[in-house]
Formats: sequence, C-alpha cells, structure tokens
Amino acid sequence: MTKFNELSLVLKYAFKDLSRNYKKIFSIIVTLFISLFILSSILTIEDSLKKELNDNAKALLGGDLEIDYNRTQGNLELVEKVKDIATVSQMVEFSTMISTLDRPNNQSLFTRIKTIDEKYPLYGTVTYEPEGAFDRIHNEKNTILVNENIYKSLKLKVDEKIKVQDQVFIIAGMVKTVPDVSGFVAFGDFALTGKQTLDLIKLNIGSFLNYEYKVRFNEGADTATLRKEISDIFKDDQKVILRYPENSASGLKRIINNFSQFLSLVSISAMLIAGIGIANTLLSFINQNNMSIAVRKAVGFFSINIKAIYYLQLLILLSIITLISYALSFLFVPIANVYISKGLGLSIQPLFSVFNLFKVFSVGLLVLIIFSIPTINAIDQVKASNLFRNVFQNLQFFYSRKSIILSLILLSLLVLLFTIGSANPTYSLSYFGAFFTCLIVFFLLSRAIIYLLRKLKNRSNIPLKVSIKNITQTKSITPITIMSLGLGVTLLLTLAMVGTNFKREIGKSIPEIAPDY
Repeated sequence: MTKFNELSLVLKYAFKDLSRNYKKIFSIIVTLFISLFILSSILTIEDSLKKELNDNAKALLGGDLEIDYNRTQGNLELVEKVKDIATVSQMVEFSTMISTLDRPNNQSLFTRIKTIDEKYPLYGTVTYEPEGAFDRIHNEKNTILVNENIYKSLKLKVDEKIKVQDQVFIIAGMVKTVPDVSGFVAFGDFALTGKQTLDLIKLNIGSFLNYEYKVRFNEGADTATLRKEISDIFKDDQKVILRYPENSASGLKRIINNFSQFLSLVSISAMLIAGIGIANTLLSFINQNNMSIAVRKAVGFFSINIKAIYYLQLLILLSIITLISYALSFLFVPIANVYISKGLGLSIQPLFSVFNLFKVFSVGLLVLIIFSIPTINAIDQVKASNLFRNVFQNLQFFYSRKSIILSLILLSLLVLLFTIGSANPTYSLSYFGAFFTCLIVFFLLSRAIIYLLRKLKNRSNIPLKVSIKNITQTKSITPITIMSLGLGVTLLLTLAMVGTNFKREIGKSIPEIAPDY
C-alpha cells in the first residue's frame, strides 16, 4: 500500500509539474515531434508500398508464371506444351532509338519497346489515351503507343509519324501505366506495339533483346501442381529462367529497401544530433527548477523519487508525441501516392502497423533515456540545505560508471534496432561507425579549441575577452554546441555531396556508354 501511494504521488507530481512547465521544454517537444514524424513517415510509406507490391504480385509479374529466354526465342515446342494447360502471352522487349520526322530539328530518345499480342495483359490493365488506341496497335500495322514522358518530351501528337530504326510508325496514343513493372518501366522510357512489329524491325543482340512468355493458369487450377508440371517441361532446358509472382519486381523492391534504409539512417542521425540539444535543454530546465528540487528534498522526497518524476514526464511526452507523429504520417501517404501512382501505376494506402508504432516509440525512448541519464543524474548534486544558504547551484552533466555502462547498452540496442532486419546490416553498422567516429572527432575538436583559446593571453578587447571566457569556462556548453553543430553540418554536406556527385556521374557516364544510334 505504501509503495502504491508513493507511485500515485510521483505520478500526480509528474502530471502537475508537466502541465505547469511544458512551455519551458517546448523545444524538446518540437524536436521529438519532427524526428519521430520523419521516421514514422518513412516506415509507413515503406510498409504501404511493400503491401501494394505483394498484393499485386501477379500483375507486376504479368502472370502466374514467367518463362524468360532472355536473348533467344527459346524452344517453341516446349512453350506449345505449356499452351495446352494454360494461357500464354508472348512478348519481346528490345532497346532502340525513336526519332521525330518532318521537323526542322528532329529529336531522338533512347527507348525500350515491348511487342505484345492480343492476350496482353493477363493480369491488371493498361491505362492509355485516347480511347481505342490500344486496339489500334493490334489491328493496324506500324502503330505504336509511347509513354507519357516520350509523348511530352518530343511534343508528339496522335497520328504523327515517327521513325523507329529504318521504319516509319504512327503514334496511336499515349500509354500512362502498364501492370507489369520492370526496371525500364519504373525508371526509363518505354513504348508498346503489336507483335507484327517483329517482322518489320531487324533485331540483334545489341538491341538488349529479351524474349518472355507470360503464363496464366485457368480459373480454379491447382497452382502448385501446374508450377511443378511446367518446371518438369523445362527441366532439361538450360537457357530458360522461370519466375514466379513472389519474385516479381525484385529490382524495384531492392531499390525501395535500400532507399528506405538510407532515409532511416539519416532520420536516426538527425535524432541523435537533436538528442544532444535535448540533453542541454533538459539540463537548463532542471537548473530553472533548482530551488523546487531542493524544496521537494526538504519535505522528504528522495532523489530517486524526483528522478522518477522527470522520467515520467519524458515518458508521457514521448507517448503523446509518438501517437500524434504516427497518426500524421498517414497524411503523408496520399502525397507520396501522387508521385508513385504516376510513375509506377501503383496506388498505396495508409497501413497501420503495431510493429512500426512500437519501433518509433522504442527509438524515441532509447534516444531520450540515453541523453537524459547524465542530465537527470545531476539532481543528486542538489542539496536540501541550499534553501537555507539561499545560493543558486549551477548543475552540470553527471556521469557515473553505472550510467555510462547503461548508456552504452542502450546505444547498442538502438544500433541493433536499425541493423537487424535492414536490407544491408553491414552498411548500417558502417554508417553508425562513421557517425560515432565523427562524434569523437568533434568532441576532440571542442577540447582543442578550448585549449587553444585558453592559451591566448593578450586580450585587450573586453567583449572578445568575455566571449572567450564564456567559451572556455568549465561548465560551458561549447563541447555540446560543437558536436551538434558539427554533426548537423557534416550530415547536410554529405547529403549535398552525394546528390551533386550522383548527378555529375550520370551526366558524365551516360554519353560515354550510350550508343551513337
């Protein structure tokens, strides 16, 4: 009963003190919200996109199974056997240049062209305009559907003539999305045309040929049995590759995983940098409540009780901010969906995940505890006798062996949380290694700056003298300022350099590796 009353009293004080002093820790609230909102948005969009890919696996592959012969037409006798037990759609992909005609300055674009038959697509739908354009490429010779980027970049019109190799084609319309997403569809220009195009255009290995046969099983058929039967048909064919829906869009999934991992590491870096500022703000807040802490100790509170009050306040704040951040991340999904649906033809919806909510909360909790331990431990320095001496005691970070060990354990858990289950654990560990190395470098830099400034003796300028004194004094926040500012600027410069170098490399390498024609 005594312990229950004690806990009830601590909880009461925590709520009362928080409601009275929330303005003093407003910067902590804002910092936590921004960090957790970014992390929540990344996790929510990633899960929503992965669910969309899994739900549309058959449409993304283009069938229940794909027979891929790459650069050769393959064994047509074996393909005919598959047609006896399922529906087969044949397509050939190749790369070439398409060019405008009858213009003062004709333009060209490197394009991936897919020749399709009347059965395409076996799953999903093709969106295009104008009406009837998709039927034209099957019923009329030398007609083609180009994607939206080609259509707008070359300023094409319906029924305008273009040149594909040495053949003249007529623009039947513009294709917006196709269900079977592969590398060129997601990140390049593409066009659709009828299967009769194969008789008109000369194809060779240099055209990056790819012969594919999409297979759709009959309604109600046993998928496992048909997979086994088709696998037996091609068991002696060493040139064929069989793909299944669970393997569809593997390249896109890999890119999503890598990009999500990169953004997650950036977000946790920002949160760790912000944690340094949180520690300083919390220390300032405790200093402002110095006399209040002394009063509580004078009336019988122990240090552990007062610490529990502050930890409870942080836990309450974290719980509320986590829920708000995670809820608001759902509003970001429709914004991301505008770009994803336009580029990939996918439509993502907000997806609630208890695991992601717990992960966001856990990350926030670990960061808060790691950076609040040396701050809240400073409460031990406050004495009840301060009330009688009427002196202000300026607190500073307090580390003990136990607190250092606990902080290292929690930091290891935080690193493991972002490493285990990531697309590339080695990359994550290397990133954290580089981050903490930078942290040590900036800490040593702060000590070096303080040491050098203390060596300056001739300081006649009073404002300069006072400034240097404030920087070099024992209880100054110089190390914290240099570490947080240094890490922040390093992170921003790294992102800027990655982006700039990436654009430069693309601009430099593409002209060197692209064909002249």
